[in-house]
Amino acid sequence: MRDSYLTASLLSLASAAVWGTGDFGGGIASKRTNSYTVVIVADAVGILFGLALAFATGDRFPPTRVIVLSLIAGLSGVVGLVSLYRALSIGTMGINAPVAAVLTAALPVIAGFKTQGLPSSLQLGGFALALVGIWLMALPRGGLRRPRGLGLAILAGFGFGGFLLIVSYAGTTSVFWPTIFSRVTGIGVMVTMLFLTRSSFRITGRDVLPMSVAGIGDAGGTMFFLAATQHGPLALASVLSAFYPATTVLMARLFLSERVSAVQTAGILAALASVPLIASRP
Repeated sequence: MRDSYLTASLLSLASAAVWGTGDFGGGIASKRTNSYTVVIVADAVGILFGLALAFATGDRFPPTRVIVLSLIAGLSGVVGLVSLYRALSIGTMGINAPVAAVLTAALPVIAGFKTQGLPSSLQLGGFALALVGIWLMALPRGGLRRPRGLGLAILAGFGFGGFLLIVSYAGTTSVFWPTIFSRVTGIGVMVTMLFLTRSSFRITGRDVLPMSVAGIGDAGGTMFFLAATQHGPLALASVLSAFYPATTVLMARLFLSERVSAVQTAGILAALASVPLIASRP
């Protein structure tokens, strides 16, 4: 059991690293064109990436139940994705991404406690420390002023939380096909929104790389998350994978020169300290 918890923890942290990288790419692309275009291209890349892995590994085509759940999860996920990309494009990445992450973890964690039982006291302490750490990362420099895009970040958190909860039920045996079908919904919704809002589909050569990073990162993060839920509790996978803002913050610091405050640094350290507590098993 201890080995399975360790495996689930490592897979969840890998999900956080890959998701955070994808979010950074999506945020960069959304500064140059509308979010609808970014999601359409990113989801198309994610589908191709998933199909390549599914066929390469000989993954069996899923039953109807898995397809339906994946499509529903995709609907919730696309709400979160568009909201997050927009929040990252108009506000500070190092603030809006962590706010979304706190709410992303909350819904599946509560559901996981209800269906799988409460974890040990040590793990509960780890969950609390992790959420505090993520919250500290969310605090803007200079106090508790309302940052731009905060409402969108909150909406993104609820959308992603619903996605994680629903897709976890679809990904009990496969990690590739639920990832693929959840992105089919995203493309359908975004094409519809592009038409209804009469937005233009604009993509240039310099947009290809960040959109591809967004698509592969989003799909890859989902695959790691589903693999984690197959080895350990949903609550563990949800909280550790919610550390993806740390990756986004780091990349924003390295490539965009966004400053990270002492409070945000403390939040990152608190999140890291929570990992061995969450991964522990009596």
